Amino acid sequence: TLVLPAGFRFHHGQVIAPFTIVYETFGELDAARSNAILVCHALSPGAHAAGKYAADDPKPGWWDGLIGFDKGIDLARWFVVCVNFPGSPWGTTAPQTTDPETQTPYGSRYPWVTVEDMVESQRLVADHLGIDQFAAIAGSSLGGMEVLMWTALHPQRTRSIICMAAAAAVPVASVAWHLIGRKLIQADPAFNGGDYYDRKDNLRGLELARMVGHMTYLSEQAMERKFGR
Repeated sequence: TLVLPAGFRFHHGQVIAPFTIVYETFGELDAARSNAILVCHALSPGAHAAGKYAADDPKPGWWDGLIGFDKGIDLARWFVVCVNFPGSPWGTTAPQTTDPETQTPYGSRYPWVTVEDMVESQRLVADHLGIDQFAAIAGSSLGGMEVLMWTALHPQRTRSIICMAAAAAVPVASVAWHLIGRKLIQADPAFNGGDYYDRKDNLRGLELARMVGHMTYLSEQAMERKFGR
């Protein structure tokens, strides 16, 4: 963990203090600190990109097929960093985190998170580890958009990028589907405006929104296999 006593300043100006950023590393950083690869996670995973914590874990990290010894990103050569970005529930200070001033979760008071915020959290970890330049920055989906934002904000800090299943902007049709997903979540009484952490209700609105979102990821061929007559 990287603890920021003075807090984290969000892109829109809000500050949460103190603020904790969770990250994981894989492999060994060389003496010149030149063999580091930053892996950016997408919407639902966290910093656990590869391997298992214990042999009986049900499954390994979300990119285990790519990161490991004798794999695409070979840990015999590369040092991998994956940072859990702000707002995610996997350890970094997030809406479910208890506000030390109120002793209740931040919930609806948590700032809106931007891709710039995600990149800033990764930059802070890179500085903490003494990595001035990455050999590569890699990611897919929302992670790929983080990769593109890195090139826009800090082009001198990477020698190459690996951007998969991402774009510089979301197509307008996706914006419309995302709006519908948000409305489904907000219309669910159990959501309670974002302050639902002390409730036991099933967040059915979130489940429906995720179903709608998943539809936008499918190709025509996948749609036919899943729903075809």
